[in-house]
Amino acid sequence: MAGLRVITGPDNGNTFQFTERLTLGRSNSVRGTDPSFAALADPRISREHLIIYREGDNYFALDKYSSNGSYLEGQRITANQPVPLQDKAQIEIGSTVLIFSTQLKNDSVSESPPPAIATGKPGGGTNQSVSMAINAREWLNQLQTTGPAANALNLSRQIKAITQVSLALGGTTNVSLLSDQIIRILFDVFHNAENIFLFAFNEKNKHLTPLGKSNEALIQERQVSTTILNQVIEDRNAILIYDAHNDKAYDSTASIHSLKLRSVICAPLLFKEQILGLVQIDSRSDAHRFSEEDLEILTGISAQIAVALKNSDLFHEIENLLDGFVSASVQVIESRDPVTAGHSFRVAHYTENLAKAVDISSRGSLRNVNINQQQLRELRYASLLHDFGKVGVKEDVLTKENKLHKHEIENIQLRFQYAKACLERNLYFQVLSSHETKYLTKRELQERMQQMKAQLEQEHNELDNYLAMINKHNKPNLTHANMSGILRDIYKKTYKNMQAEEHPLLTEFEFSALQIPKGSLTQAERLIIETHVTHTYNFLNLIPWTHDLNRIPSITHAHHEKLDGSGYPNKLKAEAIPVQSRIMTIADIFDALTASDRPYKTSVVPDIALEMLEQEAREGKIDSELVNVFIESKAYIN
Repeated sequence: MAGLRVITGPDNGNTFQFTERLTLGRSNSVRGTDPSFAALADPRISREHLIIYREGDNYFALDKYSSNGSYLEGQRITANQPVPLQDKAQIEIGSTVLIFSTQLKNDSVSESPPPAIATGKPGGGTNQSVSMAINAREWLNQLQTTGPAANALNLSRQIKAITQVSLALGGTTNVSLLSDQIIRILFDVFHNAENIFLFAFNEKNKHLTPLGKSNEALIQERQVSTTILNQVIEDRNAILIYDAHNDKAYDSTASIHSLKLRSVICAPLLFKEQILGLVQIDSRSDAHRFSEEDLEILTGISAQIAVALKNSDLFHEIENLLDGFVSASVQVIESRDPVTAGHSFRVAHYTENLAKAVDISSRGSLRNVNINQQQLRELRYASLLHDFGKVGVKEDVLTKENKLHKHEIENIQLRFQYAKACLERNLYFQVLSSHETKYLTKRELQERMQQMKAQLEQEHNELDNYLAMINKHNKPNLTHANMSGILRDIYKKTYKNMQAEEHPLLTEFEFSALQIPKGSLTQAERLIIETHVTHTYNFLNLIPWTHDLNRIPSITHAHHEKLDGSGYPNKLKAEAIPVQSRIMTIADIFDALTASDRPYKTSVVPDIALEMLEQEAREGKIDSELVNVFIESKAYIN
């Protein structure tokens, strides 16, 4: 005769037999004596929850639109859709778990109970199994409703243990630190424990990975029983082995005996339907055996550990999302100015190196500067995003290579060509005018033509020299340079056009631009470029940064400030500039000097760049102590 055996829930141990059909539902006075109705005391079960029926030689289960659903082997059954039942299939309804059998016997204990069945209680003697298992998910459901403890003392201990774990793990996101902390807490809760093992579980490849540095070392030193771990994973049950040596279910397991395990509790780390890992606690001593209460406490604690691990996973997913956003932002920056590609990443690298060196430095005021991992991460993001505001700068200014734009220098070149043509035309015109006024002999005409050609060659050479000098001065200078007096001489030079009107070889604007002592930007263009810092600050302020990253906007806002107040945008001085910004400033200047991807300048070797940083420090513009640490620590090395 077919039937069902209850293995967990208020009706644990009850059996229900039937021939053709059986309805499972909540107990009531009307149907309590109906032989085709299995009346269960579980309050989470619907009045008519599930029907088991026979068609020919096959059996089927049909969920009757129950409130909390029905599960077959862990998979939810679609309401009003029959599903076939196999012998020994496990069914879950509400907080009750049942085993279906096509030939249910009347004796209370089956010959080969599945691992999920609690087949004995601790201390039951040597002739019976002395292990037990509880369905972890159902146990948590009971914990949330009626409470698992048999008395107030046990309940108090369980709540205290679970609360202790919750408080301790709530603010930890680093998996390694979290794992070590979990193990320490478990040793505090379970005084009988001799070894505690914590694993992460990957459901895709079915791989177990030790968690925590101390745990990894212990697992390498002492093996664990894969028999127990695999059983917990397969059945999703928390297991107690009270006495492994006298437990029939494990007396043939070589690993348990070779490891001299006496008592073991092992629970899955369940988050919803996902197994995130396992925790196993064992004892090798007869005096330190675990109880059913220990199993219940570990199951409750495992739920808290699973939440902490899931939170850690989510935290790192958010970190990866933020990393992706920052990397995408850098790509946007570099797409506006492709010639400086890699600058933001290099600045971030140099900044991180210098920040780490500052953290351990005992030099002067830097001995009081401490930079932890969170602050280092904040500084890295700030470094990567320090130039994001360049997306708001005009492209012709942003990518300007020389003091004059390409079309402006081309205008000068065309003007010089025109001046040559006008000069040649005017000289020929003079010769012809002379010939018309006074007839020249052939010899005289040849002499005049020779003189004209000589004069033309001389003046053409002079114009070529002027143009070469202009092209030379058009190149930007790395440092402030004194402009050659010849540039002013050129500015004073004029030429006569075809109408004999005098025009300057250089306009006032061109002459002013060529006199830029440092860099390639005019004063107006420099002010435009400087707005990128404000654009960056305004953009970053729109982002709802977490507490540990909320200084990113202010750090980037000050990375062009100078200690003497000559920087921008706010002319901050000395201590008003955050130390993170001062660190980034040095990295930014060094990369700008040594980068080989700038078309408007040639790169300098690192030694020269370091000398230039020292000069800036002597002039009181950047932090001399930070420069010294930058050089001593070789933070500039990739």
